[in-house]
Amino acid sequence: MIKKILIIGAFGYIGARMCSFFGSKKEYFVTALGRAEPSSECKWLNEIDEVIIGDIRDNLIIDKLLLKNFDVVINLVSLNQKGSETSPINLSDINIMPTWNLLERLSKNNLKMFIYFSTTHVYGNLKSGLIDESYNQYPLNNYGLTHQISEKVVDYYNSISKTKCISLRLSNGYGSPKILNESCWSLVLNNMCKSAYQQKKIIITSDGTPMCDFIHMDDICSAVEVLLINYKSFDHNVFNLCSMKSLSISDVAILVQNFYYKRYRKKIPIQYSMKSIRNRKIEKVTDYNIDNTRLKGIGFELSISIEDGINELFKYFENV
Repeated sequence: MIKKILIIGAFGYIGARMCSFFGSKKEYFVTALGRAEPSSECKWLNEIDEVIIGDIRDNLIIDKLLLKNFDVVINLVSLNQKGSETSPINLSDINIMPTWNLLERLSKNNLKMFIYFSTTHVYGNLKSGLIDESYNQYPLNNYGLTHQISEKVVDYYNSISKTKCISLRLSNGYGSPKILNESCWSLVLNNMCKSAYQQKKIIITSDGTPMCDFIHMDDICSAVEVLLINYKSFDHNVFNLCSMKSLSISDVAILVQNFYYKRYRKKIPIQYSMKSIRNRKIEKVTDYNIDNTRLKGIGFELSISIEDGINELFKYFENV
């Protein structure tokens, strides 16, 4: 049974939520690893067992981790899409090599499971239909490319070691942060809710036609727990982590607008930037849905609707 969890990248947007989620459950012992001292405002720090401050690229830190005999490592370390537009050496140093080095050393130390957070950006352009894990991969940017490479590393160690090595291809996570994190407000749905609440308008910087799949942070954490509970009962090692429902940016903006009216009884406008109006596409964007049937097959079910998620974000702004 999996009890001892190491969360790497614990003071990031997803990592903090993951620490809070597993720390609140008595059956798990959670260690959080991050590069900087967390804020004292992080209430979830009292719910976890240990905090380790250090850089995962430091072999002395990995030496220390080897002594802990963790059951599972959850690796969330990665530059975001914008940050990944950097030199290949710097990019590899953060997005690829830590995963490789961790697996090389920890997989020889009776580690039961290694979970790597990848992205649906590994697919590149998505065409009509249902996108399952066998869909061809043609990354269109450095972010997708480095995650594709890291997935290959994860798959390799899954085949040569006794550690079950998993890649989760995350679509678009959203939800309120558990730690002060400015970067999370650049995420589409988070940004729309923030703009609606603070500026009383919703600003769209694209032409509104791109399709996105949104999954709430709580469901992301629940999916990881399903993997931990059932780690002996499945053979796949790559899973799409998504809602299986794609929406256009314009449709999402209308959802936020309608929910704002329902909650506050005020009508707010949806505005397109001048740049997005000039670049507006004439053709219809292809409809697709990313398939999460494989994850559902081991017990995962969504619990947070997009309406519930929008409601949570507005409650967050009311209380900060």
